Amino acid sequence: MKIILKKIHAFLVKLPIVWFVLIMIALNFLISLSISFVLVDIFKIDKPHTYIYIIKFPYWLQLIILLPAAFLETIIYVWLVFKILRLIKYFRNNIIIIILISALLFSISHHDNLNHLIITFFSGVLFAYSYLVAEEKNFSPVLIVTIIHFTFNVIVFSIINAFYL
Repeated sequence: MKIILKKIHAFLVKLPIVWFVLIMIALNFLISLSISFVLVDIFKIDKPHTYIYIIKFPYWLQLIILLPAAFLETIIYVWLVFKILRLIKYFRNNIIIIILISALLFSISHHDNLNHLIITFFSGVLFAYSYLVAEEKNFSPVLIVTIIHFTFNVIVFSIINAFYL
């Protein structure tokens, strides 16, 4: 299993940055959709309600709100977590622990209900992992994660606006 993960990581690091970003957005969407299907349809856990508050705004205003939100969440839950935890000797060689802590904090900040908590945890893992890969590619990790996060949010809010309003 570890060998497979290393091969996948090597593949993702070698990808051009645009392809990497597109894959992370698609993966985030597919994982979120799959988890939501399992939690809502099989285990009957409520759908997230967070989006209901923001979709009351005009669509153009939602888009304006999403960009700084994605940027600030990237700074707080990814960049800051990486910076602080890398200062602690124990975490320097435990990148998986840093990714999981980052994802957990990101998830807790989206504590609308259990469904949203679980979905945002996996999104947080992808965002933190994307940060790591962007660092290895010598791209701005904050910019890359913000782009992935913002684009994912735009897709989700576009679907919500199209089908639920």
